[in-house]
Amino acid sequence: YAEIFGGEETPFLHEPMSEAKRRFFAEMDFFLFRADGEIVGVLMAHPSDWSTYYVRSTAILEEYRRRGFMRSFLVPFWVALRAAGVARVESQASVVNVPVISLQLKEGFVITSHESSERWGAIVRLTKFLGPEPEKVFTRQFCSMPARTTGFDPKRERSRS
Repeated sequence: YAEIFGGEETPFLHEPMSEAKRRFFAEMDFFLFRADGEIVGVLMAHPSDWSTYYVRSTAILEEYRRRGFMRSFLVPFWVALRAAGVARVESQASVVNVPVISLQLKEGFVITSHESSERWGAIVRLTKFLGPEPEKVFTRQFCSMPARTTGFDPKRERSRS
């Protein structure tokens, strides 16, 4: 993990290992990616509630990126999560982490929020809906704008000119 992320060199607030962090990581699911017997990547995730699975961190060694490790893992991963009753998968990424955001958008994630903090800087939250109902609710609540009567009529405005 340190090799993938450059050891202690990170733009994020560094917090040393503590007992609280050990307990947190002990409850997390870890998936390792291997090539020729060597670990070349990791995905760390955990449930955040009864129907949401949160992907905390994903990393692949640079020389193994763009070889399809993640995409070949994700297709059966979504199926397994859906079968376990998970309705959505969420993750966060730094706004400058274009490879991760690009991969997630290709996998059907949508940007559902953004925030900034001293710990992580500017980040976006991405959500992949694993079924049609949660996606319909999201679309209805956040993407559908009811028509309003503003008094502006483009046809009428063109005829005035």
